[in-house]
Amino acid sequence: MLGGAIWCTGQLAVVPIVQNIGIAKGLIIWGSTAMLTGWACSVFGLLGVTSQAAGVQSWALNLSGLALALASLSVSLLLRPLGREGGGERERRGECPLEQILLNSKQGTPMDEPRHNLNQDTPMELAKRETCVWLAPRDNVQGRGACLALVAGLFFGTNFNPSQYIIDRAGSPPWLDASVHGLDYVHAQFSGILLASTIYFVVYAALHRPPTILPEVALPAIMSGIMWGVADSLWFIANEKLGFVVAFPIILAGPGIVASSWSIFYLGELRGSRNFMLVALISVLVVAGAMLLSLSRVDYNT
Repeated sequence: MLGGAIWCTGQLAVVPIVQNIGIAKGLIIWGSTAMLTGWACSVFGLLGVTSQAAGVQSWALNLSGLALALASLSVSLLLRPLGREGGGERERRGECPLEQILLNSKQGTPMDEPRHNLNQDTPMELAKRETCVWLAPRDNVQGRGACLALVAGLFFGTNFNPSQYIIDRAGSPPWLDASVHGLDYVHAQFSGILLASTIYFVVYAALHRPPTILPEVALPAIMSGIMWGVADSLWFIANEKLGFVVAFPIILAGPGIVASSWSIFYLGELRGSRNFMLVALISVLVVAGAMLLSLSRVDYNT
């Protein structure tokens, strides 16, 4: 349950991250950070995880993959989501992607309309509004979003540590009857998420009255949760079969690329040849780094 609470705590930062720097840049930063965190825990035996360094067959490949992952993280900081016009400080007014409108839970809703109007409109009507404040272009806001993404990545990169701590010590006191199979810990992980999210929502509702609840996102949120639940269950299996040192790079290589595609082709938060070239470079670095980290565990002598 502790692992689920850790993951849920990291999720608290996702909304302000998306509002400040966009979904693509945010996911790339927290994904790369989670990859590096999981790698460090597995190699050096940090935060309760038994070191898996013995499973690394080629440190040259491993460290090269790590360097590429770090490079992708550095390049992602150069992305400029919609809202930065010639480095100016003024906010840009234009078309708002759907996720910006639906996730905007601050007092200043698009077009400064009352909250009840926001809840009455359909998602598509909200998305078609022609004037709204997009991502704040100021450097301090961008920096705050990047910092939040880094912190979120640390939480996401350690959310499997509590269950792995027990797995590594299964069969020894006080974990004599503990299972060594990852799927046996899925229920506890999800229970921790449910408990933590319930507590966080109660605190939010008490401090933010009335709480902002958007009925339009209920069904998509449920569908997203089901998809994530399946993926996270498979992640437990990957950790069991491959170890953190391989599973983390492979799994976390894809989401940033997918999010970038959504940002370019649907949400429109990344525009211009500069952003396109950076996304392409980041994709190459992430995939190449994940491949090298994965290949570093292959024993070529057998």
